[in-house]
Amino acid sequence: MDENAVRCYIEAGKIASRVKQYIKPKIKPYVSLLEICKLVEYEINSQGGIPAFPCNICVNEVAAHYTATPNDNKVIPPGGLVKVDIGVHIEGFIVDTAFTVNLSPADRALVMAAEDALRKAISRVVFGFKLEDFGNTVEPEVRLRGFKIVRNLTGHEISRFNLHAGLSVPNVSNSGIRHTIKRAVVLALEPFVTYAHGAGEVVETQNYTIFKLNKRIKGAPDLYAKFRGMPFCERWLESPLESSPMALDSLYRFPVLIEKFRVPVAQAEETVLVLPDKTIVLT
Repeated sequence: MDENAVRCYIEAGKIASRVKQYIKPKIKPYVSLLEICKLVEYEINSQGGIPAFPCNICVNEVAAHYTATPNDNKVIPPGGLVKVDIGVHIEGFIVDTAFTVNLSPADRALVMAAEDALRKAISRVVFGFKLEDFGNTVEPEVRLRGFKIVRNLTGHEISRFNLHAGLSVPNVSNSGIRHTIKRAVVLALEPFVTYAHGAGEVVETQNYTIFKLNKRIKGAPDLYAKFRGMPFCERWLESPLESSPMALDSLYRFPVLIEKFRVPVAQAEETVLVLPDKTIVLT
């Protein structure tokens, strides 16, 4: 990995960290989800970064892939468990980070389980690390506290202009993933945790708010060139997606994911850069 890539990853991580700290105190009851998303994305741009994907803001049993729609009227509910997932890139070098705010004290232990398990596991991620050992650290820590890992959500490798680049990082024990880190790599590490009475599994809904175009479509707005194949949302477009049926044909839609038994989910996420001589927690 060359010096420019490392520099860009570090700077993107600094921006993501600052935005994360800025936005946390603003997660309060009755605040508009649209307002939060716009504010996160504005702050990223104002600090010299570019959003790598639309700000995700997922409440209670919603685990991932929800961003505010152009006329969204949803607000943060009193007592909600609110996950905010932020992506920043500089020259296509992406970082991905998320945090959970518990507006009910009853959910604090769940949030801490996700945060502490992530922190413990990250401390062991070094060159030569076996990816399965991440889950072998995370899941026992979560179970020890009486909670359950969401088993079908994983961390992921990141490469330039590619948020999900190939490697998956398990959050469960004995995953069978035998890959050993033998090259410089960027990993987004993200345990999702739910209550013991939850299914420990997410399912897809028929709700879609985030999209991706994997190739250029002749005769359609060049959304691929605009977003470089990375995720986007309708809030970022000058005209509705429905106005471009050719683009719709080749569009990938990210389904909103919810806990199977509708039980609240907490998430913690950081991006790390693993180099032969050191591991840098970027976010």
